[in-house]
Amino acid sequence: MGNSSRKVFVSHASRDKDFVNRLVSDLAARGVSVWYDKLDVRLGDSIPGKINSGISEAKYFLIVLSLAAIKSKRVQEELNAALMRQVASASTFLLPVLIEDYEIGGKKSRPSVARSGAFKPRIYLPALDQIRQIFPHEF
Repeated sequence: MGNSSRKVFVSHASRDKDFVNRLVSDLAARGVSVWYDKLDVRLGDSIPGKINSGISEAKYFLIVLSLAAIKSKRVQEELNAALMRQVASASTFLLPVLIEDYEIGGKKSRPSVARSGAFKPRIYLPALDQIRQIFPHEF
């Protein structure tokens, strides 16, 4: 899948797999090298080891945020590892993609891609292009 130092690590909740499958496919079609558990973790691999390697070798950490992701212990652990890496590198590394409204502590999120319209071209494609523009032309 290309140079691992150029990969975008994709963190997500299992419930969001349909959206993430489409996002990963569309990013790959646009030349973005993606680390995705479905593609990069094989039978017999140490899942925590592969995830830690994927995060440490990735150039960006894209987190698909939903209520399920916020409640997921695994997503929280991945985010904590990514936050530590971002602080240590003092550069932009985290790329949040909100796919549904949720409320935490009385504050409501504003999704960049609404779940109900995630696959509608007028909503999804502009958001996908916005995500792609974040990445340098090296991909």
